[in-house]
Amino acid sequence: MDALKRGKGSLFILWVLLCICPVRAQEYKYEAGIATGIAFYLGDANPHRLFRHSRPAGGCQFRYNLNGRWAVKANWLMGTLAGRYQPGEEPVQFERTWMETGIQAEFNFCPYSDRFIYKNTCRLTPFVLAGAGWTFDLWSRRKLATPNLPLGAGIKYKIKNRINLVAELSFRKLFTDALDVTGEENSRLENPYEINSWIVKNKDWYVVCLISVTYDLGIRKTYCR
Repeated sequence: MDALKRGKGSLFILWVLLCICPVRAQEYKYEAGIATGIAFYLGDANPHRLFRHSRPAGGCQFRYNLNGRWAVKANWLMGTLAGRYQPGEEPVQFERTWMETGIQAEFNFCPYSDRFIYKNTCRLTPFVLAGAGWTFDLWSRRKLATPNLPLGAGIKYKIKNRINLVAELSFRKLFTDALDVTGEENSRLENPYEINSWIVKNKDWYVVCLISVTYDLGIRKTYCR
């Protein structure tokens, strides 16, 4: 009889603990993955036309999810940019291989997760990003090293637990007008319109369109409340 009472008491304590500390689905702090897509240039050899002379781009990404709304992403990318300028009968063109490293802050419009539905989380959410980085080319005859300011938007979708699909488009503002100058053969592209420039005026841009797949890492600790 005493054993039965003790058993009932143990079951009651277990039931109370489960009510106070419910079993939680695992949530992860980090993501790591690869990205692929295209990049194109905006500058003196292509002032306005989006996606003109697009070239392959890709790399790897690491993301730290602060919470469902905010994340910090580090990326390393590599690709090619090209352009063509024809002021007369003979065109001037360029092609440059570039690398980029940088950090961006991302804001999700919906709390991003496939868990905790009672918190109105979403497995599909649009987001915006902004940050800072460095773009460089060490292979061309005219080397390049300049800061960049990324600004863009995208969509995240959690395909299944721990696997994410992300599409993004982001503009990179550079602090140089020589992205399109790789040697003497295209030196005319350095301010061909003779416009007075300063730190934010008459500088080159490039745009990156990426599809990435990431895998969740690092279980986020949760505590009983």
